[in-house]
Amino acid sequence: MTRFNYVIKHMPGNKNILADALSRRPDLIPEGKDNKDLIAIPSEHFINFLSEDILKEIANKRNKILPNDQFTHHNSIYKYQGRTVIPDDSNIKRRLLQMAHDR
Repeated sequence: MTRFNYVIKHMPGNKNILADALSRRPDLIPEGKDNKDLIAIPSEHFINFLSEDILKEIANKRNKILPNDQFTHHNSIYKYQGRTVIPDDSNIKRRLLQMAHDR
């Protein structure tokens, strides 16, 4: 792809009529209803690989996180929009990457 000159721009589906029509099955979307609040893949289908030992390590390194008013704090773990905030620690990041890629 590096040989080509291109620009990627987001275009909402209702503005890109041809692609929008190809990506929508009319039998699944009733006429006049918007599907923007639908969840394509329910969260229970995602793998949660944060084991107790990695959560303890994250909690022990919470001093490496600069919390702000958007973070919540529960059991020594910072969360942002319901997701665990990972401290700036290369060992934790390496373990998480290995766990995600080795599955």
